[in-house]
Amino acid sequence: MATKFAGYLVLALVTASVFYTAMANKNSSCPPCPCTGGGGGGNWGPPMAPHKPQTINVGGSEIWRYGVDYAAWAWNYSMNTHFFVGDTLVFKYFPEYGHNHSVYLLPNIDSYRNCDLTNAKQIGKPGGGANGVEFTLTAKKKPYEDPHFYFSCGEGVNGSHCRDGKMKFIVYPLPHY
Repeated sequence: MATKFAGYLVLALVTASVFYTAMANKNSSCPPCPCTGGGGGGNWGPPMAPHKPQTINVGGSEIWRYGVDYAAWAWNYSMNTHFFVGDTLVFKYFPEYGHNHSVYLLPNIDSYRNCDLTNAKQIGKPGGGANGVEFTLTAKKKPYEDPHFYFSCGEGVNGSHCRDGKMKFIVYPLPHY
């Protein structure tokens, strides 16, 4: 009998604490929820408008060139604006100082870290970026696939544009609402 009573008492205490927490959060001053556009603490509001695909110039005002830290650019962009599935990246590049540039999609993080183009897919040919090479971010189809996209320049001796010239970056596109 005492064990049964203790079980009911624990259940009542858990229920009361959940109810109390929910009521306390109802009027909280949490910042707006970025997923729905509404306020925090129970004031959820209507969902955000659907994301319209954007055209994004890789590097912002910079063209695809040696010496620009594209990893930092992509990080800042993803923290402030975000990359979404359906957005199109545009790589604009020209030969500079007698050296061409190209664009490769690398298969995984190890290839990215090592600037290894062995199994990479070329999406922009050397010298072919004057009008812009476009790449549309898609959702990966298989749940076990790495959802990131790894980009690099494939030019230079032993991948020097990727390794030394900082011409590489990672994108993780968010699903649009």
